[in-house]
Amino acid sequence: MDVERRLRAALEAFAVDLDVLVRRATVEAVEAAFGARGDGGRAGLARAGSAASSPGAKRSPAELEALSERLLATIRAQPGLRIEQLADVMAVPSRSLTLPMRKLLTARKIRKKGAKRATSYSVRQG
Repeated sequence: MDVERRLRAALEAFAVDLDVLVRRATVEAVEAAFGARGDGGRAGLARAGSAASSPGAKRSPAELEALSERLLATIRAQPGLRIEQLADVMAVPSRSLTLPMRKLLTARKIRKKGAKRATSYSVRQG
């Protein structure tokens, strides 16, 4: 049982890392084609995982669920990270993780340690 859990965690970590590398390669390719941006390309990533038409638009339940699952996989692969670090790994703005993080905490899928900006997250066992 422990081997299966470790294998699943390794596969999820690989998938998260691969996703991050593909996103970075895509951003670099776009920057190379259209010229580098002064903001490091982060403005385009703000809505990369969202079909929302404007920054203030409400996300659909399907988008929130997908982001929650991706966040859970990232936490499982790299436990102990803060929300800013998780956002960097996932290549999304940290503000977009607030609601999915709250939902995962409420569902008791993850636990937190620390306070304010020093809060780190890990997956609950069991």
